[in-house]
Amino acid sequence: MGCGPSSPEAERTREIDKDIKKGQKEDNRIIKLLLLGAGESGKSTIFKQMKKMYGAQPTDEEMVRVTSYVRENVINFMKALCDAVQDFGIDHLQSEADVQAVNELMDVAGPEELTPALAEKLLALWHSDVVQQAWRRRAEFQIIESHTVFIERVMEIADPSYHANFEDMLLVRIKTSGIRNEALEIDSQVFHIYDVGGQKNERRKWIHCFEGVTAIIFVVGLSEYDQVLLEDPTKNRMMDAIELFQEISGSPYFTEKPDRPATKILVFMNKEDLFKQKLETGPKINQIPEWKEDFDSFADIETRRLQAAGQDASEAVIGTNYFISKFRAVAPKGGEGIVFRSTIAIDPGNVRSVWNVCKIAIIEYALYELGS
Repeated sequence: MGCGPSSPEAERTREIDKDIKKGQKEDNRIIKLLLLGAGESGKSTIFKQMKKMYGAQPTDEEMVRVTSYVRENVINFMKALCDAVQDFGIDHLQSEADVQAVNELMDVAGPEELTPALAEKLLALWHSDVVQQAWRRRAEFQIIESHTVFIERVMEIADPSYHANFEDMLLVRIKTSGIRNEALEIDSQVFHIYDVGGQKNERRKWIHCFEGVTAIIFVVGLSEYDQVLLEDPTKNRMMDAIELFQEISGSPYFTEKPDRPATKILVFMNKEDLFKQKLETGPKINQIPEWKEDFDSFADIETRRLQAAGQDASEAVIGTNYFISKFRAVAPKGGEGIVFRSTIAIDPGNVRSVWNVCKIAIIEYALYELGS
């Protein structure tokens, strides 16, 4: 009886099972890449760069929205500075023209009200001594440091003929909420890339959704070592990033299991350009309460190590290595197997160069995972 011809039902069942196994195999060959990081770390900028590198060009509709957001960003940038001037009690030092410009700015309700006449006043206000005093104390309030580019170009941005370009799209601030994803073909390999909201109240909504992803790119804002969170002004941003990394790298969703290896983790130490600028003009790392206890001793040892090896022992390199050591210290097995790279998310050449190195590591890891 068992050797008789198969029934049509049994044959169909075998075909379905075969299709299911084929689909599972194909799904296993898709590399799932998760972009994580605290709010304003630059991970969404990395996401935009990767989309453009591999053919997902922004639409005309998207760029119209970006144009409006750029104008809104420059208005919010100047409002934050003017609020700080008042909070710091230095508003009495403003000239009559500055006061008039501030009053006009505070009455602006939307990006469409940024006129060339107002833009001229805002540019003068930005270069005023009082606003520059507030700018030097920017770690004490919430402001997006990279938006100096927008205020310096405010006359162009306020012109009715202005249309945002891709560089503006990289710099513009649009808060990421929830999960965005994109399927990209990279070197004949399909990558599903997920960009996840970074604010604290977003985190627990998504972590369970990504068990067993191939790799995580965790983005850190290097220049934020002296800044505090928008949602918690008592919490240092870098310290928050370290605590988030500890939670992610040690999560059972991403650590090794009997049936699969651990998720590959890469850490992008981002905003390297702003980090170097801040070290030249702003507070030093050892002046920040969270870091002053052990930074100097680390710097002494690291300086000697780098000099003995004939390597760059600049303040920025030592600072970057210091923060890398903080991330390694909270990761399982002392961060063994975790790849760290310095990045400038707004620089396409830098992102491409770093990504080309990381891409090879991810694909090799995926092949190993597929064969395990």
